[in-house]
Amino acid sequence: MKRGAVLSALAACLAGCVGDGVEFGGVSGPAPVPANTVPCDEAGLTVAERARVIVPDEVPFFFMAAQNYQSVHSMRLSYDVDQQGKAFNVRYTGPPEYLKHTTRQKLIRSASDYVQASRYAWPGKASFATGCEFELAYIVDWDRAADGSVDQAGNHKEE
Repeated sequence: MKRGAVLSALAACLAGCVGDGVEFGGVSGPAPVPANTVPCDEAGLTVAERARVIVPDEVPFFFMAAQNYQSVHSMRLSYDVDQQGKAFNVRYTGPPEYLKHTTRQKLIRSASDYVQASRYAWPGKASFATGCEFELAYIVDWDRAADGSVDQAGNHKEE
């Protein structure tokens, strides 16, 4: 098991699916949905171009200050995909309490930016997919020494 804070982008969308910033409690990259759509889990979309997840610098310090040494924080999003393979109508669907803290909001924005910057490929004729899902899991796993101190690098001094 890796030591230190670990970021794991669970890029596989739950349903086999893989604009602008997310508005907290709203929709990012809003666009009208046409009448003829296909559910994401039936669309057969694949990730054609994967973006990078950028984690704000203060995130590890937030969890360390909260003495949150081992936990998973999931930023869940729902979105639609247009004929060009771009995500739109990105909605945050995770725990509402995450919207109350600036650091978690920044993680949600990172997940939204990732979804919108990635490109998706249609297996056949392009259509519009609705209800695609994505989860960015931020995994915190700090090592703790016998005296209770935290060492990010896992280098504990034995005395």
